[in-house]
Amino acid sequence: MLNVYVAFYNSTFCAEYQIKTLKTFLLDDHQLIFIDNNMGRHPENSRKLSELCGEHDIPLIVNNDEMCKAFQTGIETGAMSASLKHGWTLNLIWQHAKQTNPEYFGFLDQDCFLFKPTSIVDLLKNKDAYGKVVPTHPDPEEHTFDDGSLLWNLH
Repeated sequence: MLNVYVAFYNSTFCAEYQIKTLKTFLLDDHQLIFIDNNMGRHPENSRKLSELCGEHDIPLIVNNDEMCKAFQTGIETGAMSASLKHGWTLNLIWQHAKQTNPEYFGFLDQDCFLFKPTSIVDLLKNKDAYGKVVPTHPDPEEHTFDDGSLLWNLH
C-alpha cells in the first residue's frame, strides 16, 4: 500500500481536485492522507477540508506544530520564505510515516496533479527514493554540483 500525503493551505479546490485526479490516475493501491496546514488562519477552509475528508474517508492531520505557526507568522510579515514552513511540514509527514510504517509513502504539493495513469510503486521498486531533478535557478552554479550534475529538489 502507498500512502500519499498532501498538505493544504487555504485551498479546498486543490483538495477536491487531488481526490479526483488521484482516484482517476494513480494505479497503485493507496491511501490519501491530507494535512490541514492553515495554522488557524482560514477556519472556513479548514472546516471544508475536514468535511471533504469525512465524505471521502480520508484521514486528516491538523498541523498545530508551534514551529510551523511561527513560520506562518514570519511568512505573513514577509520576514520568512514559505519554503521554511513547507520543509518543516514535510518533516512532520516523515514523522507520521515512520509511526505508521507504510510499505511506500510519498507527498505531493497541493497544486501538483497527476494527468495520466501512473504507478508510483513501479517507480520505487528498484529505488530507495524517487524525485525529479530540475534546474530551479537561472544561475547554473546555484543548481549544480561541482561535477555539473543537477541538485535534487522537490520541484
